[in-house]
This record gives sequence, C-alpha cells and structure tokens, in this order.
Amino acid sequence: MSDKTKKRVLVVDDHPSIRFLLRSLVETEDFTVCGEAVDGREAVEKAPQLRPDLILLDFSMPNMNGAEAAPLLKKPMPQVPIILFTLHEDSVGNALAAAMNVDKVIAKPDGMSKLLECMRSVLSLPPLSQPSTVGPLELPIDPTPEINQLPQPAPIEEKPPE
Repeated sequence: MSDKTKKRVLVVDDHPSIRFLLRSLVETEDFTVCGEAVDGREAVEKAPQLRPDLILLDFSMPNMNGAEAAPLLKKPMPQVPIILFTLHEDSVGNALAAAMNVDKVIAKPDGMSKLLECMRSVLSLPPLSQPSTVGPLELPIDPTPEINQLPQPAPIEEKPPE
C-alpha cells in the first residue's frame, strides 16, 4: 500500500515505552501511526484533527482512562473502530466493552501477536496470506516462537590491537 492508502492509527497510552513498541509494531505496509496521545483527554482533543482510521486505546491511564475516553471518541467519529489494549482484559467483560463502545479488547501480555490480525479484522482488511513481520527489524510474528527460531546475531570478529 502507498502512504495514501495506509490505514491511519492513533496510539493512546500513558507509557512512552508502550507507545514506542506499538508504533514499531503498527508501522507496516498497511498501517501508519498518525499520532500519539498520553491519556484519554489528549486523544479526545487530537483525534478530530488527526482523522485516524483506527484508535488503539489503553484502558488504565491518568487524567482520563480508556473507559471514559472511548464514548467521547466515538461520538464525533462513530465509524472509527477502537481497540482497547489493556493489562486488565479479565476485568473488561463484553458488557463493559459494549458500554464503552469499543470494538475489540486485547490483553497486552498476549496481544502483540494478535494485534495486527485484530486491526485488519476491525477494518475489514483481508488476512495476510503469509506470516507478517514487525517493525524496522522485520522480526517474524509468531504467537508461539521457539528459542531456536529467533534471529541470532552474527558473530563478531575481534581484531587484535595493532
């Protein structure tokens, strides 16, 4: 996909390391991160200008959490799917997810391998026919990797001092 046809994603999480990880994961041939927000309040302010095709929303954040932000994000943009990405998946049942007006709930611990698949699903994109890769390092996405399948660094040849 060209940049004009890539789906635009707004990443909302209070932890910079999680935002970095999500950006690295999301930046693929099909998706681009159009913006980031550190809490629900900032997401509600930024989303109308950014016009994302999809919002990745953390549940637990200061100032305004995902449960408070989701309905406010949906009101002006009802067609934009929201994926709630949380450590608290077990406490967010289907009824609460429906009340918050989110399209999917994914647990952070096991969600990284499922996230791109879920993003494609809520945007009605066809599933990938081959395993996908993650970020600029092009690491394969495999929900059950074995240690011997991980890329190994090339041996470093040490040169004696001259």
